[in-house]
Amino acid sequence: MRIPVLFALLQLIASPAAALLLDQEPSNDDITTATIQIFPSGGETAEVGRFALDVLGGDTDYVGIDNLVPGDVVTVSTTPMGDPPNFESPDTIAGLFDSSGTQLCIQDDAFNNDLDSFPTGFGSLCRYEIAVAGNYYVGITGWSSVPFDGNHFEQGIYSVTVTVSLPEPSLVLQLGAGLLGLAMLDRRRRARSRSALALCPQDGAPWILCEIRVSLHYRGAMQEGAADESDRPGFFGRCAGFADELEATIARLASRCELMRISFLLVLALVVSTAPAAAQLLDEEPSNDSISTATIQLTPSAAVNVGIGRFTLEAGAGDIDFIGVGGLFAGDVVTVSTTPLTDSPHFESPDTIAGVFDSDGTELCLGDDAFNNDLDVLPRGFGSLCRFELPADGDYFVGVTGWSSVPFDGSHFESGEYSVAVTITALPEPGALRQIAAGLLALTALATRRRRANDR
Repeated sequence: MRIPVLFALLQLIASPAAALLLDQEPSNDDITTATIQIFPSGGETAEVGRFALDVLGGDTDYVGIDNLVPGDVVTVSTTPMGDPPNFESPDTIAGLFDSSGTQLCIQDDAFNNDLDSFPTGFGSLCRYEIAVAGNYYVGITGWSSVPFDGNHFEQGIYSVTVTVSLPEPSLVLQLGAGLLGLAMLDRRRRARSRSALALCPQDGAPWILCEIRVSLHYRGAMQEGAADESDRPGFFGRCAGFADELEATIARLASRCELMRISFLLVLALVVSTAPAAAQLLDEEPSNDSISTATIQLTPSAAVNVGIGRFTLEAGAGDIDFIGVGGLFAGDVVTVSTTPLTDSPHFESPDTIAGVFDSDGTELCLGDDAFNNDLDVLPRGFGSLCRFELPADGDYFVGVTGWSSVPFDGSHFESGEYSVAVTITALPEPGALRQIAAGLLALTALATRRRRANDR
């Protein structure tokens, strides 16, 4: 029974975590009342949601991230949904804050598509490497000369994607610490092997009782000053009565707990199978080097969807990574963002270029440099971002490559790890738009009525 539990837990931990972020008005207007909605589970975590800056202006939306550790890289991107394909309304500003409200990262405009004659787009993107463990908060607000002061007049729907990645150096350190811990545990177990052989013969004793016998014998021998646990072979005899009683108790409880254990497994299986999960994007070398051989890895199933993965531009120059996105509809909005992970916190290597292509290989969207943090003295970062509203139903392909004067021709010399997030956002249906408009009109009328009442 323990093996299925372990397998389910490993599945839950290893899968890229994702959940639908909720616009929890009015509690998310302030860090002190915003809830934790993002729970990174190691590796790559992606979260996505559709939010709205309220019609009355001044709205700020905060989302909490639980228990980040030093070395985690947070990437926040927004896509205004009020006026695609321009993506200029609402004009957002994205930021990252610690639990005390200190602003760590802020970013205003991240443009959409370098293929446009004039780059447009008032969505935002910021990246930040965590230095101190703790809870953090993503904040989204409308543009004003003093960000996050509640003094703006932006309104409308936007999508937000938050990713948490562990860059290569930190990952290696954590793996090293884990291997060291396993080595120490193995050494301890080997030191107790003689006790295990002496006290746990092949007599059908339950595994938990066997472990208790070893622990009692080992600890008792050490507490009474024996140089080696085998020096006090009579210790377990003094505990035999307790052990026998415990074994009988375990037997009685086993039948009562069986239903509970089965129920737990069923609930755990449901959690694993039904919890919203980000699509795990895989670096399928060498088949992903061209559109003709790349596979479909992301198929949207909801109004907002996200896929995330850790990829590598291979050394030796010219590597291109293509990812298929299937079953898209005209009007869907694709947002692609990359975060270089080889030299955080600068995020400059590898220098990526991201694009969106149709199934014939026609380039529809191209994004080169999307800078990290407007709080830097000099904006930095060679990650990429592009947004595009699809003109027709069909399958499309996201491409990521290294910088060169002619993108996607394979003539670059960039190499290293990067994370890529692909967000698919469906435009609101006409009926939903009418309901939103009616709601906004009602709020406006209510605000007008309140102002008139106050003037009397």
